[in-house]
Amino acid sequence: VYLTGLLGKAQLSLEQLFSGMSRENIAYPKSLFTPEPRIFEGMEIAKHANSMTDISDSLAISLNLISEKSGVSIVLDENLIPLDHLTEYVSQDKALELFLYSGGDYELVYTSKKKSFGFKIGEVVEGKGVWLKKGDKLSRIEFKGYSHL
Repeated sequence: VYLTGLLGKAQLSLEQLFSGMSRENIAYPKSLFTPEPRIFEGMEIAKHANSMTDISDSLAISLNLISEKSGVSIVLDENLIPLDHLTEYVSQDKALELFLYSGGDYELVYTSKKKSFGFKIGEVVEGKGVWLKKGDKLSRIEFKGYSHL
């Protein structure tokens, strides 16, 4: 399981804006106001990916949909999830929540035996559901994120 870029930046910036921070001082204004869809990357990844989707609603929603439609389980490794771009502003727990459950980041998540863009965050295995591996413990990643309703 691979990502084309970092997640949580748009939601972090939105929360900073709503807390009263000026537009010029929020962490990632470009991610919030002018996100760039990964069109070129998507076309290249499509040549070898088993599955791929954008992460506009949340990584958790995207992975749960892939898991359900493909009849597989997805296990993310906490050690592979980059959070430094968020922990500069929020706690480790809040950073992980933003990374997994926030929307607005127009990155791609894909499954493939070959990495062409981005970085690895986990693997596809037999079973059902989406899980986060912390050491030798697994915890369920809920179907949660941005709702259009």
